[in-house]
Amino acid sequence: MKKLLSTILALALLTLCMPCAFAEDTQRSETEKVLSSVLERIPDTSAYKKFEANRFESENGRISFNFSWYNEDEGDSASMYVTALADGTVLGFSVYGGEKDYTPATDKISTDAALVKARELVKKLNPGVSEKFVVENNEDYDSLYTNE
Repeated sequence: MKKLLSTILALALLTLCMPCAFAEDTQRSETEKVLSSVLERIPDTSAYKKFEANRFESENGRISFNFSWYNEDEGDSASMYVTALADGTVLGFSVYGGEKDYTPATDKISTDAALVKARELVKKLNPGVSEKFVVENNEDYDSLYTNE
């Protein structure tokens, strides 16, 4: 009788653990699928020594992924961050060179040239939605580093 009860309890515990393991495998697979899609559209990541991936689900059920590539060396703190939806749509993309130079740039491009580059980046990161994306020049914005 004890053997039967032990077997039943072991099976019950095993059954309870299976959905967690299945969900974790599903989430890992989903993360890998989105990462693969993102890697096709971003610059090479081989210069970075560390990588992290996180999956988030908002209260309304929207799933997003944060991917981070970075270096932690004292002389090299370069990093790249990407936030994407489950369908691969990139919501955020940033690259930091790691140098801490806060002096104003003297070789800046014009606003119109920057808008062209922004359109090209959107087409590369999100080809499916690039035609719906609007990039505009907001002349009301003032900056200490404007092109004068």
